[in-house]
Amino acid sequence: MTISFQTTFPGAYNGGLFLLVEQTANNIPLLSYKDQNSKYGQFSNYYDEYAVNPYWLIQNIRSKGRQDDILGNIAVNYQVLPWLKATARLSSNLSFTNQTNTNAPVFVSDWAAANRSAVQYSNKLGSVFTDQRFTSRINLDYFISGDHNIVNDFSFRYLLGGSLRDSRSKDVAVGGNNLVVPYLYNVAVRSGDANVSLYPNNNYSIESKLLSAYGTVGFSYKRWANVEFTGRNDWDSRLLAQNRSFFYPAANMSIVLSDAIPLLQNSALISYVKVRGAISKSGNVNLNPYSLSATYSQPAGFPFGSTAGFSANGTIPSANLKPEFVNTKEVGLELGFLKNRINLEATYFYQNNTNQILQVSQSSTTGYTTGLANAAAFKNYGVEMDLRLTPLVKIGKGRIDLKVNATYNDNKVTSTLGNVPVVIGGNNGFIQLAAGTPTVNNIAVVGKPAFAFQMTDYLRDSVTGKVIVDAKTGNPTQSPALIVTGRTLPVWIVGITPAFSIGDFSFSMTWDYKGGNNFYSGLGADEDFAGISAASAEYGRKRFVFPNSVYKDAGGKYVPNTNIVVQDGNYAFFNGANTREGIATNYYASAAAWRLREVNISYNIPLKWIGNGKIIKRVTIAAVGKNLFLIVPKSNLWGDPEFNYSTTGNTFGLASGFQSPASRLFGGSLTVQF
Repeated sequence: MTISFQTTFPGAYNGGLFLLVEQTANNIPLLSYKDQNSKYGQFSNYYDEYAVNPYWLIQNIRSKGRQDDILGNIAVNYQVLPWLKATARLSSNLSFTNQTNTNAPVFVSDWAAANRSAVQYSNKLGSVFTDQRFTSRINLDYFISGDHNIVNDFSFRYLLGGSLRDSRSKDVAVGGNNLVVPYLYNVAVRSGDANVSLYPNNNYSIESKLLSAYGTVGFSYKRWANVEFTGRNDWDSRLLAQNRSFFYPAANMSIVLSDAIPLLQNSALISYVKVRGAISKSGNVNLNPYSLSATYSQPAGFPFGSTAGFSANGTIPSANLKPEFVNTKEVGLELGFLKNRINLEATYFYQNNTNQILQVSQSSTTGYTTGLANAAAFKNYGVEMDLRLTPLVKIGKGRIDLKVNATYNDNKVTSTLGNVPVVIGGNNGFIQLAAGTPTVNNIAVVGKPAFAFQMTDYLRDSVTGKVIVDAKTGNPTQSPALIVTGRTLPVWIVGITPAFSIGDFSFSMTWDYKGGNNFYSGLGADEDFAGISAASAEYGRKRFVFPNSVYKDAGGKYVPNTNIVVQDGNYAFFNGANTREGIATNYYASAAAWRLREVNISYNIPLKWIGNGKIIKRVTIAAVGKNLFLIVPKSNLWGDPEFNYSTTGNTFGLASGFQSPASRLFGGSLTVQF
């Protein structure tokens, strides 16, 4: 048998394990393909023309790495005067990372090469990518501070200092997708040149510095009336010299009324009353180093012999980027009752976020798919509330405590770049594997939430909102205009933490709720494409009347559709840009969810079992489980709404099959104190 090799790798693998499992029909015994030497578990004989055996991917597409961190911290204090202390702190974080990604070669039978998809079923050389990375962050803080009584019950505290942060990273990566010795993952056994230009996010050396000066002065009367003023100035090397320096101040005050008012000092009902208020401005540079200029990298195929070639990377920045700022005003109230058995806290906040640095989608005719700019401003406003019952109830020698917190946070875009809607992230047609991928983006529109969704929808009757179908084919049509709808960030976040303790045993759990926002799941389009979605099975793959639809009669009026069925209720309806798969609103739902976020169990072994504490002071056994349970509304057919397509860029509430599924974690610990 003569074997020839391609050096490209099937695109379906890039979707990851989740997508490959989605390509498996419900009636297929997936576990039977675990043995890749079985008749139909072999690569050449796998039944799916669009995806490989998931177990083949698990065994042959691997990533192995290691990270070592070295943390250091040293502090020096010197009491200059009774009311003045000097402090210097030096800390460091060094990280050493190595990672190797390997793709096994593909060998197919002559029959598969001749009779199956040429892209999927052809011999392919193995590949390897190895990466070595070093990062360091060194922080030096230095300040003088003190606390001094002015006269009688008046005192003030003060702090004046500065800091220096030095951040450095170095990365060296090399790969080869043409390894001539099967399963020997060493770049040295490749044919042709090694690839370094295929990895634009690797092979770099970067450095940035942040210099800061700050001060605080606070005044207090009898410790129950307090006011404090702070100021900080940063100089950040990631910005141009004229934008590098920025100042942000803050002020806050508080009065403990339960200490100030004699009537409350001995109250059996009211234990604690505090009112507070604050106003602040904070600055931030949300940029990687060297982001102010366009960058270039070598495209695939270069260097070609002695000829070098470079291509512009996909983002063009604005060189005059400025820091982001958040201006915050807040007022709060804290209450304690029955000797602090019941504690309440509420805070109202208002934030004005300006100069937000965002990646902005733009026409590829400019030579760049995205731009980087101070693209939007928006405001947040809402209330944070906390309730603590300690204890809620006592049961014999045990007790149950309860903590509840709730946050209502609304937001609205107040301005955008050029005062026009700004697309700040999304798929733009590349999240799904399927050909009819819909467009869905995050978008900033003045007056809309930060941020809304922009997506494809059906052509609808402007009066009733019902979907318009063709009077002959019964098929719907995609609207030529994208709609803007929904919101990406939750309005309500609620946490409930009950805890039970008795003696040396304790048990606690954390439930949380997020709601008021929406999400788009590309898993739905992938499932339609694979024929495993609930929608694709609803009508038994037969022709049907599109629900809640209208059509235009001979007189030009829209009338309810009761008998015109779609041309084909099978593959033709569910796959394609102008059918179900191409309509993003089909996969758009509420992101509301109740989640059992965490469970903790711990037990302190009695001291009499370990020598009465003479040598070992405490032994604690603990167990933890995370992300254990999820409850979502019926409109969400696809799973965890918190999982985004990408953790980079500006993507909010966009999920797809090009990611790992939600994970449930279990762990334990044994702690010994001497």
